[in-house]
Amino acid sequence: MPGLSVIVSTYNEENNIEECLESVKWADEIIVVDSSSKDKTADLAKKFTDKIFITDTKSFSEKKNFGIDKSSGEWILWIDADERVPDLLKEEIQQVISNPDKETDVYKINRKSFFINKFIKHCGWYPDYGIRLFKKQAGIKFTDVRVHEKILYNGKSGKLKNEIMLRQYQQLPFLEE
Repeated sequence: MPGLSVIVSTYNEENNIEECLESVKWADEIIVVDSSSKDKTADLAKKFTDKIFITDTKSFSEKKNFGIDKSSGEWILWIDADERVPDLLKEEIQQVISNPDKETDVYKINRKSFFINKFIKHCGWYPDYGIRLFKKQAGIKFTDVRVHEKILYNGKSGKLKNEIMLRQYQQLPFLEE
């Protein structure tokens, strides 16, 4: 099976990073690009990978592009620290990279979002497809914008059936203190 690198960019994600990385520990390589977290994010990530890069890079796109450059896998999956890859999505990803469609280099994955423990299926939050899985050789880079970066690509994209899960917060993170 071709190698899969998972890229996670972080900043003060000690409450999320272990569950996130646990959900992708089956990957061939995990890369964490951390923006000089003030908490235990990097230390907790060391349980899953030694490929932790501390950077002061400001934009999300720069961190993701940096992670792509550091990756060694033929395929790349990027997720946020508050997202999880359920078993059904894991199996689908493994199938896609083991038996790729020769014309498809990028795959969109839907994200299932929750707000105060309730699934958000309206107001434009669902479906929420975005390119999350792609071949490194496709030369894909994230656009240089501060937030909600996009991936520019040519050619055919596919969609996976299973979804990335956004962490279900019992309480809003900014109210946890």
